[in-house]
Amino acid sequence: MYWLSFTYALGALVICVGLVWVLVLTKKNISTNRLLLILFIGIFFFFGSFSSEFITKSFIQTPQKIIFDTNPGWGLILYATYYLIFAFLICLFLYTKLKDTDEEEFRLQLRYILIGAVITLTITACTSLIFPLFSFFLFSGIDSAGFSFFLIFVAYSILKHHLFDIKVIATEIITFSLWIFMLARVILSTNLKDAVIEGSIFILTVILGVILIRSVLHEIKQRQKIENMAGELQEAYGQIKNLKSGL
Repeated sequence: MYWLSFTYALGALVICVGLVWVLVLTKKNISTNRLLLILFIGIFFFFGSFSSEFITKSFIQTPQKIIFDTNPGWGLILYATYYLIFAFLICLFLYTKLKDTDEEEFRLQLRYILIGAVITLTITACTSLIFPLFSFFLFSGIDSAGFSFFLIFVAYSILKHHLFDIKVIATEIITFSLWIFMLARVILSTNLKDAVIEGSIFILTVILGVILIRSVLHEIKQRQKIENMAGELQEAYGQIKNLKSGL
């Protein structure tokens, strides 16, 4: 029962971070207040998933301990509404940017990401939201496997069409994995003292992680500027040679 709640809690964070990621990817103007609102909603449903009878109630398990039966909790319809709205916004922003951009390479990147997002979000909506609303939780774990579709399409965009710098991806994966690990330690704390200590370490880890990611992004931007300047200098040098040869 706890694992089922943790699955929904993690899903609340994934869809929240996914929306912010898409906003950044599609270069949408996002204010600090809007960003905080998105994160606040995600955190609300994260902790709400652990509340009694929020996602499920009247849990019954068979003697074989393979199949369980339960009814939807009072908060599942709120959770489903939140997830479906955020999923719709993710697909809408990706589709709008896909139609507006003129860069062929960027269009291909967005196309593969949109396909992966639609497949993953559809599987999740059916197995973890729509079916459970009718007391059918048997396939609620399949959404984790469905997420692999999104990873496959994003990985293809990265390798085939150079979506992101590999250095940024490696840094973010390591940082996010560390955050999830530290957050799990906070949740699994057995007493208040351990929770305070683990929580403090988690906050410090988040701050240092953000600083690390921003420093890597700054380094890449500086490198891109230098490469652009080098290209412009080379082009100017070619024009000067052409002028000299013309004289």
